[in-house]
Amino acid sequence: MLARLAVVAALVLGLAACSGAEPSTSPPTTSPATTTAPTGTIAVLTAGPQAMRQAAFDKSSFSDAVARDCPDCQVSFFDAQGKADTQVQQLVAAGDAGATVVVIDAVEPLAVVNQISALQDLGVAVIGYDTLLDDLDYYVAYDRDQVGQQQAHALLRAIGGSGNIMMLNGSPADPGAVQVKAAAHQVIDAGDATVVGEYDALPDKPRATATWLSTLLSFYPPGSLAGVYAADDTLAGAVSQALVAAGGTVPVTGAGATLAGVRRLVTGRQLMTVYRPVEPAAETTAGLAVAALTGNDPGVPTTSLDGVPAYLLDPVPVTVHNLRSTVVADGYWTADAICTPRIAAECRKAGLR
Repeated sequence: MLARLAVVAALVLGLAACSGAEPSTSPPTTSPATTTAPTGTIAVLTAGPQAMRQAAFDKSSFSDAVARDCPDCQVSFFDAQGKADTQVQQLVAAGDAGATVVVIDAVEPLAVVNQISALQDLGVAVIGYDTLLDDLDYYVAYDRDQVGQQQAHALLRAIGGSGNIMMLNGSPADPGAVQVKAAAHQVIDAGDATVVGEYDALPDKPRATATWLSTLLSFYPPGSLAGVYAADDTLAGAVSQALVAAGGTVPVTGAGATLAGVRRLVTGRQLMTVYRPVEPAAETTAGLAVAALTGNDPGVPTTSLDGVPAYLLDPVPVTVHNLRSTVVADGYWTADAICTPRIAAECRKAGLR
């Protein structure tokens, strides 16, 4: 077949030469290719007040990152206000509104499993932000192993490596909290500190947590404790109140860089917190959302967790000594927001004034 085509081509060129005509060198006429800018709706569902300060992530950084890569894409936001039932209803609403990509930070991960599966059956891509479930398209989070390790190392350094400590962990229903707990234990169990009491707190049962703290502190008053491991700033707040009521203070960890948490850093009622900067989270999550919508390359994941491509970010341990150069410098919280008149003197000492 190739030989026959070569012969035919030679004959055509020969005839053209004999007639004095020049063979055409113009490219064949084709219709111009048309490209359509990607469009679609990305629904972002956040947990609400109990989660990381979401306003900056959701309505500013995330939207800006999406608009840069996909100007015609729409972003819709849903805030569950800490209510799992509300978030389930919002998932239904997002699907009914035609969302093609859903980013979710779940109030209670197990509560949304069925609805997420239903959306995926309809072709909706689902990205878990700080929420790891089976069969997600992507998962984005600050590395929870690092969170637990940073907390545990900070506590052991503060107490000199040994002494009696209490551990107040996050919800056992949250796989992420379970991971942080395991990472913290890996460090603590390898040291010389003694865990005299441990409790897995449920976010919807704060009274049970307070009762446990009060009971344990009656057996181990602050004077007999070297420190307390608290998995996040909300739990650290409960610990701080219980310690004051019991007549003392000890080093207490935390995570989340909440406003109340960083104020406790300034006043010395909390040892450290773990800060998750807004911009890296927004950039990474928005990039994955646009990739899921357009079919573009999402980039190489950090690892795979339960079969889900995971993009893990580095958290930042924060104490009163680097508060100004991290949380304040990034504008996550301003010095004015942190420094109430009641703690003005402590703020000056911390270099925030």
